[in-house]
Amino acid sequence: MTDITFQFAHSRDESRIIALLQSAALPTADLQNAAWENFILAHQAEKLVGVIGLELHNAFGLVRSLAVTESVRGAGLGSDLLQRIEDHARTSDIGQLGLITDSAQAFFTRHGYQTVARSDAPLALRETEQFRCICPDSAAIMLQSLS
Repeated sequence: MTDITFQFAHSRDESRIIALLQSAALPTADLQNAAWENFILAHQAEKLVGVIGLELHNAFGLVRSLAVTESVRGAGLGSDLLQRIEDHARTSDIGQLGLITDSAQAFFTRHGYQTVARSDAPLALRETEQFRCICPDSAAIMLQSLS
């Protein structure tokens, strides 16, 4: 996908990011105070076609809000966005990443994430809004070490 460009988000991108996440049926309720500089956007021409975010919690990072529009699905953009957010996490001194998903477990497994029991989730993950009240208890908890 050579016509895709990437950039870190700004607060002015909030409404477009939320619209894309909502179109993918992903949660947005906890984004009112998001650190948008930890979100990476993918554009095709001027159109937002993908997004991924990272919540920083000391040496732990919560990967969140990975969404790709239908028009570019299947071309590797989700994998590209994931690699870019992992690289960003490394430069932010994050040693472990985690995520919560009820629809993309196979995708993240292919990228080296391991499913763990909810009771084995790291404290930093258990303290996020995603864990406490947004994602269902049935959602998979997945972890990846960056060291």
